[in-house]
Amino acid sequence: MAIVRAAKPILALSALLGRALAEDGGVTQCVGKVKVKGIGQQAVVATQLNQPGMPAGPVMNIAGNVRPDMWGRAYFANGCTEGTYSNTEYSAWKLLGKRLTYTTDVSQSGCGCNAAMYLVSMPQNEQISGCEDYYCDANTVCGVNCHEIDIQEANRFAFHSALHKEYDGNGLAQGFGGWVRDNKFDFNGEQYGPGGKCVNTGAPYNVSVSFPTNA
Repeated sequence: MAIVRAAKPILALSALLGRALAEDGGVTQCVGKVKVKGIGQQAVVATQLNQPGMPAGPVMNIAGNVRPDMWGRAYFANGCTEGTYSNTEYSAWKLLGKRLTYTTDVSQSGCGCNAAMYLVSMPQNEQISGCEDYYCDANTVCGVNCHEIDIQEANRFAFHSALHKEYDGNGLAQGFGGWVRDNKFDFNGEQYGPGGKCVNTGAPYNVSVSFPTNA
C-alpha cells in the first residue's frame, strides 16, 4: 500500500498549493487515476481525516501528478467509490526483487514540512481505524499500528528514508537534516538542497529504491 502525504510539522510526491473540495465542503475522495509502470492504472484515494477529529487537506491529480495540499494524504488503490473506504480495494504492490522509481517535487516544501511517500500494510488491516478508512502506520496516527517503510520524508532542506516495525515509532532512519539516529548523516547541505551539487531541490528529481531478495 503506497501513500503520498503532505503535512506539517510531523508528517507526497509534491506538496504544491491547490484545492480539490467536494460540494459539501469535504475533500474529494476519488481524484482520478495515475499510470504506474509495471503495475497499471491506479486510483488515487484521498482521505477525509488527517487524524481522528482533524480534517485532511485536499489532494489533486493533475495530468497524472499527485499533489497533496497541506495535511493531505492519499492512497493508491485498484478502484475508488466515493463515500466508501475499503481495505480490499487498496493496492498491494509486489516489490520484492524489483525497483520503485518516481519523480518528486519538494521545491515548495520548506522547514517544518514533510512531503512523504511510504508503504504500509493497509490491505491486510481489517480495523477501520479512527480515520474511518483503514489507515495504519507505526506511530498509531489513526489508532492502528502496522509496519511502515518510509521511502521519502522530505522537504527542500532535508531527506530521510526509514524502516519501522509495527510498534517501532522511531524506526531506523538514514538521510540528512532533522534528527537521524546516532546523528550519522549520509550527505550534507552542499549535496542536497536548493542548488545542491548532487540533488538540487529547486527542481523535480528522481527517487529510486530497490527491494533485493539476497544479502
